[in-house]
Amino acid sequence: AAEQSLDLARQGDSTAMLLGALCLVLSTLDPDAPDHRGRRAELLAELEQLTPDVEEESVKVVVWCQLGIAALGAKDLVAARRWYVLGRDAAAKDVINYNLGSLHFNIAEVDELEGDIDAAAAGYALAAQIFRQVGAQQVEAFTCTHLSGLLLGAARAQEALEVASDGVLAARRARSEGALVAALEALAAASEAMGDAPRAAAAAAEAAQLAA
Repeated sequence: AAEQSLDLARQGDSTAMLLGALCLVLSTLDPDAPDHRGRRAELLAELEQLTPDVEEESVKVVVWCQLGIAALGAKDLVAARRWYVLGRDAAAKDVINYNLGSLHFNIAEVDELEGDIDAAAAGYALAAQIFRQVGAQQVEAFTCTHLSGLLLGAARAQEALEVASDGVLAARRARSEGALVAALEALAAASEAMGDAPRAAAAAAEAAQLAA
């Protein structure tokens, strides 16, 4: 179906639609599958070639994000950062939006993989702030939970506790049981690291009850 959509898009005169179809086909290909590598390389090259010609910044944001994801899947951190930064800069031309938060998260992920914990923590915190501003509470909760774990691993327990608390609040506002369980588990771990056994036990108990 994805390949059929691409064939139809090639027959039209909309570059934006063609880019969307290319991204759709790309999303169906496994970056770890040897028999998909050639096709992926073709699609990525075409996306890279066509994207600068598109006028709509929103389309560029989506494509550059897809290129970044593809590069990250191929373990090419340099290329992933390049595409994510292009996407972030394009997204920043608009009002605060969900895509901007996602791209800050993606860049922070590259920072984390490269071992730059300070940059990663700052990026995740900014992403969480943007998600909060645009009302994406479930994603905000996930981001806070991830950031809390990162901070705890870096022996920054007080910060981890504060961020985990933000994650719990966001998950409650989102009414997302899965996000709340993860946030409570992060809160329990950070509380234990801070020596607050009662708070750790309470958070762990609530998480266990929800997960049961």
